[in-house]
Amino acid sequence: MSSDYPVQSSRPSIPPSSPTPSTPVMPELPEEVAVAFVRAWARPDAAIEEWQARCQALSTPDFALELDAASSVAVPASRVVGDTEVLRRSEGAASVRVPTDGGAVHVALELTAAGWRVDGIEPEALGTLASALGG
Repeated sequence: MSSDYPVQSSRPSIPPSSPTPSTPVMPELPEEVAVAFVRAWARPDAAIEEWQARCQALSTPDFALELDAASSVAVPASRVVGDTEVLRRSEGAASVRVPTDGGAVHVALELTAAGWRVDGIEPEALGTLASALGG
């Protein structure tokens, strides 16, 4: 006996491009990337290899190379506290202030083919000094 109805699968169809629960969602706005980076960076107790990998995943290739020589032990903060502030933003670059329990930091970001990526981080005191000196 033949049926004119199509055979239905008991499995739900999932479009191939839909993210799975285990797929991390990358932040899209520069301030979101800055906070995600600082949360990864502000872990002085993290194993160095894990810390570098988490920070480098949100970094430009040039800054990722600089992080190869960095250590989580030297980070003076352990968490983000308070709201971020976008200090400057253009089509391809941004600077975001992120407050931490060790003092605020300024995060420099660059828009790359992969999205916004961190290209540098410095304590606010240095950022303020650089601004005062015309930097």
